Amino acid sequence: MKKLILYLSIFSILSYSQTINGVILKDKIKVHGQDLVLNGAGTRNKFFMDIYVGSLYVVFPTNDAVSIINSNTIKSMHLNIISNWINRRLLKSALRSELKNSSTKEEMDQLQDEIDIFLSTFNEEIKKGDEFIFNIIPNIGVEVYKNNKLIKSIQGNLFSRRLIQLWIGNTPVDEKLKIEILGGSEIKY
Repeated sequence: MKKLILYLSIFSILSYSQTINGVILKDKIKVHGQDLVLNGAGTRNKFFMDIYVGSLYVVFPTNDAVSIINSNTIKSMHLNIISNWINRRLLKSALRSELKNSSTKEEMDQLQDEIDIFLSTFNEEIKKGDEFIFNIIPNIGVEVYKNNKLIKSIQGNLFSRRLIQLWIGNTPVDEKLKIEILGGSEIKY
């Protein structure tokens, strides 16, 4: 009987999560009372180094980036830092550059205050094992968490759209990661 209970416990844990590059991802989460499911996940690689595992949770899973970006539902983007190479200066610089690449000059000018608030959330040192969560709440904005602690809330739908486009827009931070986040074939490490 004990073996059966142990087997069922292990089976239930395995059936409700997956592991990518050492990061255990839940298949389902809850944000503001809304059930979200894992749309997809993968590893961000830069200069032949694995930097973070990115995972996207949505209400209705799809491989259509445009419908995710335009949906008026809660979304949650997670970054799990898996490298000691990354630090706050590098992450802030990369995110600033990637926001610029995914926006027009007019949008950047219009969103400058929100971008500055967002980047200020990375003022504390970043280390391997840290988790950043960006909850995108329609008609409210973005909640930024570090290690399950709310750091900032940024108002505005335009910034929310620009933020999610970093990973699944026309000019994503990493094309392979975009495919994985959109539920394409993921590479296990």
